Parts: sequence; structure tokens; C-alpha cells
Amino acid sequence: MGMRYKIKLPNKRAFEEAESLARSATRVYTVSARRFSLSTDEVPENVKKKIESIGGKIVEDRAYDLEATR
Repeated sequence: MGMRYKIKLPNKRAFEEAESLARSATRVYTVSARRFSLSTDEVPENVKKKIESIGGKIVEDRAYDLEATR
């Protein structure tokens, strides 16, 4: 398993659009509609730019990085 990423969105509309984009491009592990966040595999650059253009922040989720916890 590679690095996981957390995608945080500013509002429901952006969250729904980002969820659709992410699901079409990568594996989505968890979805929190209440917190407007997603946990995913690596997001392709073109999708990452679209998510960032709607206010999304994409950061490494080190809680699932096995190499960092050894």
C-alpha cells in the first residue's frame, strides 16, 4: 500500500464535486460528508488541479504510512 492522501473541502458543493472527481480517478477509502473530507490513494495531477481550483486542500495522510511508523 502506498501513501494515502486527505482531501479537505470548504463546503458541501465543493465536497460533492471533489468526491465525484476522486472516485473517477483513484481509490477512495473514507468519506466524511459531515467534515467535507476524503481519504484517497494518490490523486492524478490533472484531478488534483481541479480539486484545488474549487478550494480543496490535498495533504499526505501519514496516519496510514507504514514506512513512517516503523
